[in-house]
Amino acid sequence: MCQWVVFGFGSYLSDIFDNIHSNKGKIKMIVRNIEPTRKQQEDLARRIRLLGYEVPIMNLEAFRPKKSERYCCGFVTGRDKVVRGLKESYGIQFSSLIHRTAYLAANASHGEGVSIGAHSVIGPNCRIGDFSVINRASSVGHDTVLGEFSTVSPGVAIAGKVRIGQNSFIGIGAAIVDGVSIGENSIVGAGSVVLDNVGDGVVVVGSPARVLRRNEPALAP
Repeated sequence: MCQWVVFGFGSYLSDIFDNIHSNKGKIKMIVRNIEPTRKQQEDLARRIRLLGYEVPIMNLEAFRPKKSERYCCGFVTGRDKVVRGLKESYGIQFSSLIHRTAYLAANASHGEGVSIGAHSVIGPNCRIGDFSVINRASSVGHDTVLGEFSTVSPGVAIAGKVRIGQNSFIGIGAAIVDGVSIGENSIVGAGSVVLDNVGDGVVVVGSPARVLRRNEPALAP
C-alpha cells in the first residue's frame, strides 16, 4: 500500500483523500506550512475523522523525506510557491495522483505532481503540465495543453485545441470552445462560456465571458 504525505490542508483536501483511496493508498501524514485558524483546525479534524483512521499532522520544520513515501498537495491556491520551495529544500519528487475512474486517452501525457479527479476525461494528444489539477467530472478535449500549476474545477467542459496558461484557474461548470487560448495567471469565473481568447492576468466572467478586472496574485492558504 502506498503511503502518501499530503502538504497543506485547503478545501481540495477531501478530493485528494478520495484520489488516494481510489488507488488503494493511505494517508501517512499531513504536513502544514502555516498555523491554522481555529476554524481550519476544526475542519481538518473533521476531514481526518471521516477517514476512519488516525492521520498525524506535522509542522513543515519537522518534516524529513523518506524513500518509501509519495508526495502531493492538499490545496490549490498558491501551490506553485510552496511546491518549488519544497523541491528546492528537500529535493523531493511529487507523484501524480489520478483517480481510478478518470479516463486518459492512450496518447495523452502529463507531468509531475498532476491530480485528476473522479470521472474526468482527458482526450487524445492532450498535454497536462506539471502540478496541474483537473477536478471531478471535467472534460478536456483533444490536443489541449494545460500549463503548469493550472486548475480546472469540477464539471468544466474544455473543447479541442485549447491552450491554458500556467497558474490559470477555470471555475466550476465553465465551458471553453475549440481553439481558444487562456493566458497565464488568469481566472475564468464559474459557469462562464469562453468564446474568444483571454489575455494574461485577468478575470473573465459571463456568457459570453468578458473581462471583469485584473487578477491580483493570491496568497497560499
